[in-house]
Amino acid sequence: MKVNINTGWFSGFCRSVGALLALQTLIIFVVFSKFLSGQAYFAYLDIGSDSFAQVIPGTMHMVRSVLREGFSGWYFEIGLGGVPILWFVDAFAWLNLWLGEGNILPARIGIYLLKLVLGGFTCLVLLRSLMSRAEVAVLFALVYSFCGFIIINGQWDMEATAYVFYPLVLWACLRQLRMGQFAGYCVLPVVVAASLMGGVFFVALGVFIFWVCVLFLACNTASRVSMQRILFQLTPLICLGYLMAAPILLPVVLQLLDTSRVVGGDSLMTHILGQGLTLNSLAILMAELGGFFHKDIFGIGSQYAGYWNYLEGPGFYIGTLSLLLIPQLWHGSPQNRRLLFIGGLILVFYCVFPFLRFMSMGFAATYFRISTLWVSLGLLLLAAFSLVRVWLNGICFLLLIVS
Repeated sequence: MKVNINTGWFSGFCRSVGALLALQTLIIFVVFSKFLSGQAYFAYLDIGSDSFAQVIPGTMHMVRSVLREGFSGWYFEIGLGGVPILWFVDAFAWLNLWLGEGNILPARIGIYLLKLVLGGFTCLVLLRSLMSRAEVAVLFALVYSFCGFIIINGQWDMEATAYVFYPLVLWACLRQLRMGQFAGYCVLPVVVAASLMGGVFFVALGVFIFWVCVLFLACNTASRVSMQRILFQLTPLICLGYLMAAPILLPVVLQLLDTSRVVGGDSLMTHILGQGLTLNSLAILMAELGGFFHKDIFGIGSQYAGYWNYLEGPGFYIGTLSLLLIPQLWHGSPQNRRLLFIGGLILVFYCVFPFLRFMSMGFAATYFRISTLWVSLGLLLLAAFSLVRVWLNGICFLLLIVS
């Protein structure tokens, strides 16, 4: 049997990977040279000094306990009955286990940079499947590698796992929807299962896929065909992915269902649902607006407090020039305009109503930080499509002035 392989595409993709890695290495060397040379340790000092005073000592304790005693039924943060392996189900946490307790603090810079590189690679896989210009794909994969989300949330291993896997999940979903076939394709369930077993929070992933389906429906004129593909091709494969991850996922679900986050009249989930349809305060709106540019644009950088502290950081930031490019989509094709309008509408709803952020919280295991990744990834894709349009058709200066 003769198998045809598109060697031209493969060699082009390898060149894109090489270019991206070279650019990542250059920026990493310039920005992080002090940490790589050993002059300083890489540790965040945020609102509660969590990474330095909690995450690092906690990880050291966990590694010491697992290596000496194995996985027991006791966990020092949960108490009797907690299952330690549930809190170690993370792709990057296992690196700490392998390195040993004495290397956790020195190794943080290496693990953090590994997250940057892997996230850029998975974003490149997504963009190369969507972009006609390899240069644009490499450029915006580089932007994703150093976007505001990974700068603010990169200290949290499970947050960074989502940063690595979300572009890959989006690529797998779009691949399945565009091909329109069911049998013989195992890519999507494998990617979903790998992301869940790698540490991506199961509720946040489900909500992310839900919004992918909403945008796919909104941007396709053949809505009936699109809905059929979602219901009869995409959904079963996603469910299969969750089923494949069930041996690790099910104990996590059962444990969370038995906590005060979910059960009881004063549960956190009840409190969240009660606030779902309220409007954000002016202070929150201003903090979100600043999140597109810089955390201290409104002088709030020293006022981190409570669950909302991550809205005060540049969590949505993908580069000011990228943001200025996005309105250029309005001068493109009807599908470009539809994508810009629907994406902008969802972004406005996200900023005005807490409900869209609360959806990602689920049992509040990851608060709402993951939802800022949706915004960053969505803005990045809009900017990438805009640059392709500008590359082919030039700049509409009127839209540039307005933006």
